[in-house]
Amino acid sequence: MTIEKSGRHWRVLDPHGQLVCLAVYRKGAEEVVRRLNGQYQNGHKHIDGVLNDLPKLKLVIDCLQQFKGYWGCRSKCRLRVYRGDGGDAVVIATELPANPGTSVTNAAESLALDTWLRLGRPSPFTWIEHYPQRGKRRNLAETFDRVDFVLTQRGFERPTWTRMTRDQVEQLVGQPVEVQSP
Repeated sequence: MTIEKSGRHWRVLDPHGQLVCLAVYRKGAEEVVRRLNGQYQNGHKHIDGVLNDLPKLKLVIDCLQQFKGYWGCRSKCRLRVYRGDGGDAVVIATELPANPGTSVTNAAESLALDTWLRLGRPSPFTWIEHYPQRGKRRNLAETFDRVDFVLTQRGFERPTWTRMTRDQVEQLVGQPVEVQSP
């Protein structure tokens, strides 16, 4: 369960990023999470003390994705697509240390839209940006961010980023997320 600010309110989201409730005060959102904590443990729902596994998504694509960045520059990232039986899709776009062009963050709208269209416009569609541990001394920590977009006639616009932990991402896809490239 996660809590995030949404305008003047606080959203409580389940491990899949789905809205559980909207609270006026953060303390109210925290109380909802505290009360539901007995029902959820490590992203799995408990019913009468029995652990019911969340549906595991299947990794269907793990590839090096080349794309045109700003001003047509050659860019690349690692793209992993996880699909569920219900047609949902979770995509993890990993920034590569050897990417010569535009970052996955700066190309988020166009890269996510192209992927969404190629996958047949799945719903729900979750886009996650991943930056592995990096830096000269590997002093920049690994990060994951869920990116939400507004779909307009022109495509995906107005992205908003929400930080996620590795555990949250692995709960979402139902399996470990490997760091090594294919």
